[in-house]
Amino acid sequence: MHEEEIYTSLQWDSPVPDTYQKCLSSNKCSGTWCLVMVISCIFCLGLLTTSIFLAIKLLQVSTIVIQQQEKLIQQERALLNCTQWNRSHALQMIHCQTFMQNFLSSGTWCLVMVISCIFCLGLLTTSIFLAIKLLQVSTIVIQQQEKLIQQERALLNCTQWNRSHALQMIHCQTFMQNFLSSARNCNPCPDNWIQNGESCYYVSEKWEYWHTSQENCLKEGSTLLQIDSKEEMDFITVSLRKIMGSLRKIEGGHEYWVGLSQNGHSGHWLWQDGSSLSPSLLPVERSQSTNQVCGYIKNHSLLSSNCSSWKYFICEKYALRPSI
Repeated sequence: MHEEEIYTSLQWDSPVPDTYQKCLSSNKCSGTWCLVMVISCIFCLGLLTTSIFLAIKLLQVSTIVIQQQEKLIQQERALLNCTQWNRSHALQMIHCQTFMQNFLSSGTWCLVMVISCIFCLGLLTTSIFLAIKLLQVSTIVIQQQEKLIQQERALLNCTQWNRSHALQMIHCQTFMQNFLSSARNCNPCPDNWIQNGESCYYVSEKWEYWHTSQENCLKEGSTLLQIDSKEEMDFITVSLRKIMGSLRKIEGGHEYWVGLSQNGHSGHWLWQDGSSLSPSLLPVERSQSTNQVCGYIKNHSLLSSNCSSWKYFICEKYALRPSI
């Protein structure tokens, strides 16, 4: 025991290092600590950077994984729909084939085909029958229309003939009266008529239609003026005006109906007796009317106009020859 206390006292009583050694020892400790701290900071900073980088990458990878999962789900759905559609189509084809087989194996299709053929045959027969009837009815209608037109023409011709016959009777009676009167008076033309060769002329003092003018001339035993030559045309337009000038019956610029007419714009010009107009006397001006047009004279020209126009007129008849 005593020896241990002596040893202990010796340890405590060992010489203490000097101040320089303490400082050196202290500096070494401080430098080591600083180095450790720097290394620790660098290591921690690297760990932090790595953690952030890994976190970003993990986020990107997670996003890509989610998108791929969504696409995978969509593709699976599309594949499932396609598979279902193929299966449904296959089932429908099988059903159709089975139905056709059953239908063909049974006698139903024969019955349907027979009924369809009979129905089509009936429609065809009906169509042919209706077409024949329509053709027959059309033919009958056309024939009736032709008969109606012929009857109308015949009726019109009959009416015109009756009117012409009545006018001819009046013309004959008037002619006989004028003949007897002229025979008594020894005049070849009635009063107020002008003679030129074998013809007598009368110039009206009132306006009339062409047809009315024709009837008025027939009542006097004459016809509307018929110009057969250039000389007669000159007499009408020149000499007659001079003779009648004192009576103011023939005046320049006035229009006078003559016995010339044309059926339509493309028809022939004919006088009342059916003779054709001389080419040298063709109207210099023609009406564009598609109805009947009639001729008239004005000044030195032969013109044409609608027969329903109002104009003066000139009548002509044969002069009486004195008996020997």
